Order: sequence, then structure tokens, then C-alpha cells
Amino acid sequence: MLFLEMRSHFVAGINPTKDTKWGCKSDRCKEIVADNATILKAFPCDLTVEENNQTSLLLKSDDIEWQTSHSSFSVEFDLNCGVGSARELQTLLSSIYFAGALTGLILGGFLFDQIGRKKTIFLGYFVGFVMTFSGTF
Repeated sequence: MLFLEMRSHFVAGINPTKDTKWGCKSDRCKEIVADNATILKAFPCDLTVEENNQTSLLLKSDDIEWQTSHSSFSVEFDLNCGVGSARELQTLLSSIYFAGALTGLILGGFLFDQIGRKKTIFLGYFVGFVMTFSGTF
């Protein structure tokens, strides 16, 4: 029961959808909306500009304030729209994740030999548990 009570405090982030309301957070956004108020009715991921043969978002996460109860990693780093450099950033994050998994496998093998299987497994569970919930604070 204690675990269920603790779990209720750790709510996953929410990615915005086309129905999610948003508002301006930066002066840049307020200037753009002042010129064209219908932009507030559009979904920010659909608002793009073409610069140097590259598509990028007109409004970044620094410009927008989503009206959701929680934010998420993908919203904070403009990954939820998948436009422009977000694709390269998603690829980079995947590479970093798998490099960390490879490092963990190598380190885990070393620890198995040095301190034993049980201690290594419990250490891995503890580190995984801490890292899982550290992103929620």
C-alpha cells in the first residue's frame, strides 16, 4: 500500500495534443500573436517557417506556455513536434541512451566478477529506481 501511495506522487509528463490550450510566455510570441491573433487557434507544431532550406518551428518551447497539469521531457526540448532539428536531437538522445546501456553492460560484467551477482543486481535495481524517479522532481 505504501508503494501505491508513493506512486501517486510520480505522474508522468503529458504531451500536448491538437486540443491542448496554450498561451504566450515570451515577448517574441506576443509580438507574433499581436500581428495575427488567429495563430492562437492553431496548434504550435503546425506553425513552421522555412529558413535556409530547413523547416523549423515558428514558436519554440521558450515561447509557449502549455496549459497542462504537467510538462514532459519532449515538450521541454521541443521533441514533441518532430520538426527541423528535433529529428536530429531525437537521434542523438537514442544514441546516448544505447551508449549508456552498453556502458552499463560492461560495468555490470565487471561488478559481477568483483562483488558478486546478488550485490550487483540489487545495486542495479537501486540505481534504476533512483534514476526513474529523479526526473520527476
